[in-house]
Amino acid sequence: MNEFEDLLNSVSQVETGDVVSAEVLTVDATQANVAISGTGVEGVLTLRELTNDRDADINDFVKVGEVLDVLVLRQVVGKDTDTVTYLVSKKRLEARKAWDKLVGREEEVVTVKGTRAVKGGLSVEFEGVRGFIPASMLDTRFVRNTERFVGQEFDAKIKEVDPKENRFILSRREVVEAATAAARAEVFGKLAVGDVVTGKVARITSFGAFIDLGGVDGLVHLTELSHERNVSPKSVVTVGEEIEVKVLDLNEEEGRVSLSLKATTPGPWDGVEQKLAAGDVIEGTVKRLTDFGAFVEVLPGIDGLVHVSQISHKRIENPKEALTVGQEVTVKVLKFDRERNRVSLGLKQLGEDPWLAIMSRYPKGSIVKARVTNLTDYGCFAEIAEGVEGLVHVSEMDHTNKNIHPSKVVQIGDEVDVMVLEVDEERRRISLGIKQTRANPWEEFAKAHEKGEKVSGTIKSITDFGIFIGLNGRS
Repeated sequence: MNEFEDLLNSVSQVETGDVVSAEVLTVDATQANVAISGTGVEGVLTLRELTNDRDADINDFVKVGEVLDVLVLRQVVGKDTDTVTYLVSKKRLEARKAWDKLVGREEEVVTVKGTRAVKGGLSVEFEGVRGFIPASMLDTRFVRNTERFVGQEFDAKIKEVDPKENRFILSRREVVEAATAAARAEVFGKLAVGDVVTGKVARITSFGAFIDLGGVDGLVHLTELSHERNVSPKSVVTVGEEIEVKVLDLNEEEGRVSLSLKATTPGPWDGVEQKLAAGDVIEGTVKRLTDFGAFVEVLPGIDGLVHVSQISHKRIENPKEALTVGQEVTVKVLKFDRERNRVSLGLKQLGEDPWLAIMSRYPKGSIVKARVTNLTDYGCFAEIAEGVEGLVHVSEMDHTNKNIHPSKVVQIGDEVDVMVLEVDEERRRISLGIKQTRANPWEEFAKAHEKGEKVSGTIKSITDFGIFIGLNGRS
């Protein structure tokens, strides 16, 4: 038997798919030459058949003289020579063993390594077997950027194993959910309403900040961040910062924890009784204007309300007529309600009261100049002095028509003569009349005509009980 026949006989002992023992003969940059034990033939073990890492150093995996178990992939016959070699793989043998170990392990949690971001999810490796985690199963929220998991080792639950189809599906989300549930149960078991605990700022939103309490995120609402109003969450806390918060409410069923940061710090109302009292005159800054009044900051974090009726002795329809935001003002404390944390303030109390001695200044029957300030269906309001307005009832406007609309007699801004009819100093009300300052046509008619005299007129209206005639003069 010649040498070539001996070689063929030895080759016949090696079959594709066999697991054989091989000794490393030489190692270069990309592959190692091995001798298949007991056959007299050699094989080629490439870097790709050692690891999935294409940038790895082959010398980290094999050494000359080392004996390895490998899987025979296929026969390779040289083109120019009669040399017969075999392509072998250590990686695939390990994968086959790993596949065998995976069968029946569904729902088991194992540690995997993220290897590559692929369409629809992440490719991972577990004991030489390539698996896949869909993006929807990477976290409790859908993950769009799976790159951040590449190179990381983490736990995942085996969901499906099919060696024939090379199908290996896992879920990281279920592991995270289970850990979160366990951590939530532990945290809720320790927490109680009123507790002051330490947590780390996890996220900041426009409506507040989420605080990691060690497995459960609690919310500090915007209104609970600071005693000051209208603050930005980012101006109070920063992500990663450790802070002390007070537990306001717990809802284990929904996994919600309501927290307060401001409750852990002294509030502006603490000890305010020693700083404010009814009757005090203090400086303040206008912070907000509303239709019903102005809020003035009188102490840091303490705003009092100046009701629109307390701004000026003059009629003020809107606070913007007298005040602007940021304006420095002097106010008087009218009422201090510590139980409800409310302060009522006044501005007009610091000015001269135009109603003092009003009866002596404007006695009943006196005639004065007035400026019409407002019209209503029942009359008009007229200012007889700064801050002093009286009502001219519609019945006091015209001698001949008690139901005339005020706009037929006067307009806003008109200067008119009025007579003071009544003064109620206690209720701060003055009744005025316009018709009393003008000639009475009835009196003039009575002076010009005698009883029984004939006069001419124009029929104005006809009713069931008679006829109304407008009198023009003598017939």
